[in-house]
Amino acid sequence: MKRLTNIWIILFLLSACTVPEKDAVENNGEPEKSSVEIEQFILEKEKDALNSWADGSVTGYTKHFDDEATYIDDIGAHNRIDGLPAIRAYAAKLDSIGMISKHTYEIINPKVQLYQDIAIITLQYHPYKLDGKPGTKWKATSVYALMDNDWKVVHAHWSMLKAE
Repeated sequence: MKRLTNIWIILFLLSACTVPEKDAVENNGEPEKSSVEIEQFILEKEKDALNSWADGSVTGYTKHFDDEATYIDDIGAHNRIDGLPAIRAYAAKLDSIGMISKHTYEIINPKVQLYQDIAIITLQYHPYKLDGKPGTKWKATSVYALMDNDWKVVHAHWSMLKAE
């Protein structure tokens, strides 16, 4: 009987020492977001940036980039661009020549993978000219990192979809 009582006491103590579930963990007085909420938040941040792109503002697309971000694309950034000032200078050059015109778009098959303070989003970007004609389709990967309670892009890579 004493052995059974000791087991119950140990089980009780172990249950009292468990780590609270992720949703209940406090972060600066606010509950931490679940992984599903974070994935949705990352997707919304990406859509916010892509809305700037679709408005013809490549510079606006960089609004969620970290100061140390890197960027690669198939337009003119074939070699990696390092740091937000250089990325914004590249974006401003594209803006100044009207490289990206206003358009609508669809995000196809987005996926957010969450690894603690890192999130990776992959997607296809299908633009349409304002007259409805399709534009060049792209595939993209953006890596976000949680820094000072905000998710920032630390790397983005865009490449044109090849014909199947």
